[in-house]
Amino acid sequence: AAIAVALPHGVSYCWDAGTCHLRYAWIGGFVDPMPVWKGNGNGLAKLIGNKFYVAPKDFPISAGNADSHKVQFQGYRKIDGHPEFHYTIGDTNIYERITALPSGMGLTRHFRIPDINCPLNITLGSGNAKVSKGKINQGVANLTSNEAKSFTITHHHAHGK
Repeated sequence: AAIAVALPHGVSYCWDAGTCHLRYAWIGGFVDPMPVWKGNGNGLAKLIGNKFYVAPKDFPISAGNADSHKVQFQGYRKIDGHPEFHYTIGDTNIYERITALPSGMGLTRHFRIPDINCPLNITLGSGNAKVSKGKINQGVANLTSNEAKSFTITHHHAHGK
């Protein structure tokens, strides 16, 4: 099921609990100004204002030799009103929380992977992305196992550089 979340500053995103990744994010155009959880996401297409991030087609994260097809959603909890999604790739637990930039010009994805012991690669998808640690090589962020324990990825709206 796809979950649409409205953040402050008019930033919204769609997170897919089936595939366990951020599908896209947009500014403006969310039908309901209250930050409510939406249903199965079939009606999301008409909600979209200005998309500034679109995920790559395939699951974007690979960790060492872990089979990235074995991705499972484990639920979420709220931290300061923002959901932190919990999913696993193989045996590796990943926690991802998404917040709006204070400028309203994008969002930050906060990753925690406390028990990782191998390098991590994340395909960044479309849009302007900055990673707090590691290196970006041809649209893929490469992090050592130590860097991958806690890092952020920021996706900026193209007009708000």
